[in-house]
Amino acid sequence: MTPKEKAKELVTKYRNPFNRKGCIPPTESMFPSTAKQCALIAVDEIMYNNLMEYPQHSMIYAPHKNDYWNEVKHEIQKL
Repeated sequence: MTPKEKAKELVTKYRNPFNRKGCIPPTESMFPSTAKQCALIAVDEIMYNNLMEYPQHSMIYAPHKNDYWNEVKHEIQKL
């Protein structure tokens, strides 16, 4: 999945958090700006966990793992 596609997917999930199989469709959805903030927080958490996965080698592994997520963050901010 491209960073742009992932960004749209995350914001959509936060915009309509109850829009899942087996759930009743919500009568209201989250404001777009709030959904974007939630998606950015989620991406920050993923990036932090990537750093903590290999703390002694974080300078080796994390930048490569987080390149994708930095691009996702950039795409979320552009939405």
